[in-house]
Amino acid sequence: MNTKHLSENDTCPEKTGKLRIYSMRFCPFAQRARLILWHKRIQHETVNINLTNKPKWFLQLNPNGATPIIEKDNIIIYESSACCEYLAEMYAKSLIPSDGLTRVRHRMFIDAFSSVTGKYHDLLFSRVDKSVGMPALRNSLKPYEAEIKDKFFGGSEPVLLDFHMWPFIERFAVLEKTLGEKVMTEDELPKLIKWRKNMEDLDCVKKIRKEPEEHMIYLSARLKNELPDYDHDIENDPVL
Repeated sequence: MNTKHLSENDTCPEKTGKLRIYSMRFCPFAQRARLILWHKRIQHETVNINLTNKPKWFLQLNPNGATPIIEKDNIIIYESSACCEYLAEMYAKSLIPSDGLTRVRHRMFIDAFSSVTGKYHDLLFSRVDKSVGMPALRNSLKPYEAEIKDKFFGGSEPVLLDFHMWPFIERFAVLEKTLGEKVMTEDELPKLIKWRKNMEDLDCVKKIRKEPEEHMIYLSARLKNELPDYDHDIENDPVL
């Protein structure tokens, strides 16, 4: 199941017993959870939500009205970090490092990534000039450049931190097209550039990533305060 985006007057689809994710196709926070679902090949169904005109029953699942939400056997988990930790830990091989120090450091970098996303949004919504905002965004990435030592932050295989970061790294291409300047450069962030290529080669990323042009269709509507076309090209979305 991969529904079109349900609105205020739509009913909640009947449950099938599968794990269910309530999502929005262009939401980077929901994409984090979807990446883990696909990486671990967890059978699931997707109920997409129109976040501009939300169903009342959706607000009963998460009073904050945000995606993602994970539902399994009448257990509800919401907030992106909680959903991702649940999927990372509870299904198949854990994506959370077993070493205590590494686990704590990864948690630190996950929590600190809000600084990166904040600077991304400052540039996206023209809150700062790119002459100020672009160096600030690069500087916020430098601790991650210093931390990565292998193909992924987990070594030879990706872990929760990799999937936490990826949706916004994917969206850097939108900034680059809009502002005409690379976010990650070889002279400042060479290891993260290699990491980005390694992430792009993952099957789960290939399955659900969107090209910059697709992100632009959604974001241009947002920037103009227009209703986004949430279901653009939805018939080509993969289903696990």
